[in-house]
Amino acid sequence: MKKKSDPGMFAVPLLLALTAGFILRLFVLDILLVEGGSMEPRIPAGSILLINRMAYGIRLPLPPRYILRWGSPVREDIVVYSDTHDGKLKIKRIAAASDTLVFLRGDNPALSVDSRLHGSVPVEKIVGKVLVSLER
Repeated sequence: MKKKSDPGMFAVPLLLALTAGFILRLFVLDILLVEGGSMEPRIPAGSILLINRMAYGIRLPLPPRYILRWGSPVREDIVVYSDTHDGKLKIKRIAAASDTLVFLRGDNPALSVDSRLHGSVPVEKIVGKVLVSLER
C-alpha cells in the first residue's frame, strides 16, 4: 500500500528556508543591480554586485544604525549607502573617512552625484561593502 504524503510536512522546511533567506538578505549578504554609470569604468551599468552587509558590523535597517560595530569604512572601499536626499541605494568609493562621516565619490565624475555636491554622509547610512562585481 502506498502512503499518501502529508502536504504539511513540506511547510516547516519551506518556512525555515524562507526565514533563513530573509535574515541572510537583511543582515548578511545582498545582491544589487547597477543602474547608473557613476562608477564606470570599474563598475559598469548593468553589473551585478554582491554586498557584504556585515562588513563594518551588525546594522538594523529601520532606523538605520549599527547595534554592534567591529570595523570602520576606510579610503578606497566601495560601498552601498542610502542617499540622504532621496533614500535610494547608491554605490560610491570612499575618498575620506572618519568615525562618523564618509566623503563619497563616483569613479566617473561627469556622471556622479556625490559628496562633492551634497557633502559627507553619516557612516550610519552605509548599507554594506561591495564584495564582488559581475558584468552582465
